[in-house]
Amino acid sequence: MSMRTLPLLSLTLTAAVALTACETNSPQLDPELMTTYGHVVDNRGWAVGSRMDLDVSVNASGRTLDVVYESEDGAVIATDNWNSGPELMGPWDLMWGGGGYSYTYSSATVEEAGEFDLVVKTGRGKELERLTLTAAEPDDYALGVVLDDCPEFPDLVFKEQPTMLEDSWVMVAPAPVDANGDQLVGHFDFTTSSTGIDVEDWGGGYVDMTVGSGDFTVSFTVDGEQHDFDIKTASVEEIVSIEIADIPEKHGMTNESLLCAVGRTADGTPVHGISPDWSTGWAAPTIHADNFATVDACFGDLCASWTGPDSGAVQ
Repeated sequence: MSMRTLPLLSLTLTAAVALTACETNSPQLDPELMTTYGHVVDNRGWAVGSRMDLDVSVNASGRTLDVVYESEDGAVIATDNWNSGPELMGPWDLMWGGGGYSYTYSSATVEEAGEFDLVVKTGRGKELERLTLTAAEPDDYALGVVLDDCPEFPDLVFKEQPTMLEDSWVMVAPAPVDANGDQLVGHFDFTTSSTGIDVEDWGGGYVDMTVGSGDFTVSFTVDGEQHDFDIKTASVEEIVSIEIADIPEKHGMTNESLLCAVGRTADGTPVHGISPDWSTGWAAPTIHADNFATVDACFGDLCASWTGPDSGAVQ
């Protein structure tokens, strides 16, 4: 080796050491992939023709993220997805330019049925997270009830004619289902009409339904096709018991469950729209509950208890 090559070799080694140290000391990015309403992206399939609106964040400000849709047999996602640049969040970011989170927003349309990967990458192409999802053509539409304080997709989808409590207030939406009757998710446009009931459409993917007395019909028109749903009602006097159903916590809250109160008539018919008094201090159809707790709900003289899956465990 000639002496003239030593400075170049030394420079190369120095650059390699510096690069290694930079990679070692860089913060570990922990991406959080949610829908725009803050719901966990779960394993439910997406409806062809619907829109995917997603938020991705990482635990470091000033980071650029990309959301990429990949499939083996051609794109199942249209090319209308878009991504924003990083955003500084909070006073420390504004003062010092560090800490906080970077957010990226992505919107795309599901074009074809099939399997695809949802990939989160850094601006330099480093893969941070990969989820395998499916898309299917809607075979039909069912009536769904939207629970919780951040409505987006129906939480309960009825395969049979539902019964609602008289004089209750319920959020409902049409739910696309596949050939097996399983729910598909995604945003799509629809119009609403009703017979025998007042319905308010706020344009957020659901409608407010103020239940009266007597049976009624709610209709949703999707892609020019009208879907009619007949709904029965039950009075308070017809409810002989209540129960608490637990639903996976859809905001990704650690050690929490989403609880929903359901009434039962003498013949076992479930009645929705129950707003009991919870032992947590709330009166609502649905609450968030700690998995380490025991929660009671009372509707008049009818009560039920729920014991969290982690109750009795050491926190």
